[in-house]
Amino acid sequence: MDDRLDRAPCGYLTVQEDCTILESNQTLAELLGSASSKLAGRPLHSVLAVSSRIFFQIYFFPLMHLEGKVEEMYLSLQAVSGQEIPVLLNAVRREREGKTLFECILVPMRRRMEYEQQLSASEHAVSKAKLELERLERTLERKRKEWLELNGRTPGGESAEAHSS
Repeated sequence: MDDRLDRAPCGYLTVQEDCTILESNQTLAELLGSASSKLAGRPLHSVLAVSSRIFFQIYFFPLMHLEGKVEEMYLSLQAVSGQEIPVLLNAVRREREGKTLFECILVPMRRRMEYEQQLSASEHAVSKAKLELERLERTLERKRKEWLELNGRTPGGESAEAHSS
């Protein structure tokens, strides 16, 4: 494998039609906590998290056979440590030496998940602050009316005596 591909900032693997891994790059091996030589010959499902195996079977193969590609499929890999690693998979079907192969790129999405969680927390905080602001505005308006009544004024600013004339 070309050194640039082997060290690309994303995982790469070539899979046979029966889902046996033919080759993978060093980046993917490091992501999984394994040696790239240990991935060759293994079934692809062995590096997928349990939650992603069925999804992969149901969607990956039909898309590859119908469209010849898969774009932005969200899956989780299972590292040797047991940790699940969220990835975005793009794949394309290629014919090479009379065999159908699937070339896949796997981009880790750990940071994106953190960003989405932070964004969600921020949106929740903004909603909460907006509700509190609306509550305070109602309280302020109620207090303003009370103050006007105590000082003998109408909400329009006239004195209660002038208003009754």
